[in-house]
Formats: sequence, C-alpha cells, structure tokens
Amino acid sequence: MARVKNAATESIINENMQISSVEETVEGQKDAEPAVKSNKKSTCTDQRTAGRYIYVGPSLPAGLLKANSIFIGSKDRVFHDLERITEQYPEVKRLIIPVSELTATKRELISGGNAMSAAFKVLSKLK
Repeated sequence: MARVKNAATESIINENMQISSVEETVEGQKDAEPAVKSNKKSTCTDQRTAGRYIYVGPSLPAGLLKANSIFIGSKDRVFHDLERITEQYPEVKRLIIPVSELTATKRELISGGNAMSAAFKVLSKLK
C-alpha cells in the first residue's frame, strides 16, 4: 500500500514539475518572457509544500469532504473548488491550511479555545 502512495506522490510531483517548466510566448514576440517560470533555487522542501493545502477537520456527512484531504493549487483555487461545500459548511474554510503548518495547527486543535478548534467541534457534531 505504501508503494501505491509513493507512486501517486511521484506522479503528482512529476506533473507539477512539467507544469512549472512550461514556457508560453506572447504571439508576435520572439523573445517574450515565459508565462510560467520554474524556481530552480528553491529547496526541495519548498517545492513539495508550496501550493499544497490540507483539510484538518472531520469527515463531512455523505462523503462531501474527507478528513485530511489534500489539495494542490492556490488557496483561492481550493476555496473556489470547494465553494458548494463551504456555502453549506462555512467552518470548513478555517480548517484548510498549508501543509507546512500542519504540526502547529494540530497543536492548536488539541489545545482548544481558538477559532479552529471551535470550527472543528461544530463540524464534529454533524452526522
């Protein structure tokens, strides 16, 4: 099972690398700047966590959103894709965080007394 996850992860990383290396030129201009540039100076960790978000709340009823779902793209794009769900369950917005902040967020959820833990409790009561 771990092998499947690793293959899927490699596939996603390879796909993102291909996207970041695409160069488009403006019509009629020979030396136009690439529309998308790859940042070769960034560290390996930055490339893996940039643009990756995780939902740290409980699974929603009817399988609308599963706990620990990961999304790739800008935060605006993630919220746009989840618009139907966030209209019905606005607390979901508080529980979508960058993967790089997962450890700190889990500590916040455990400690309680903050907006994230309150949103988690509201969604936990749904069934």
